[in-house]
Amino acid sequence: MTGGGNMRPLRFTHFGAAGWKITDGETVILLDPYLSRVRFQGRRYGPHDATEIPDDPRPVVKMSEPAGHDTATIDRHVPEADFLILSHSHFNHAMDVPYIANK
Repeated sequence: MTGGGNMRPLRFTHFGAAGWKITDGETVILLDPYLSRVRFQGRRYGPHDATEIPDDPRPVVKMSEPAGHDTATIDRHVPEADFLILSHSHFNHAMDVPYIANK
């Protein structure tokens, strides 16, 4: 690319799952920022896994119950964001977006 020579390098941080933070040090873009990692009692697809992780401190949530945001984890990893981009609206891509958008 050509330009005025003032291009800053991009830094990519993987949040796990499909989540990424992309920044040039000035602007922060979050792609599918799901950090809460809800621990469901069962899954609609795949094995029931909530009781198979004995030292997991996360609360167990039933599929029929609303799940809360892990605000401590989100706040630790996302102090700010200029843009939020979602690839689609499944919970493991979009669940934390309302909390992040209101920060």
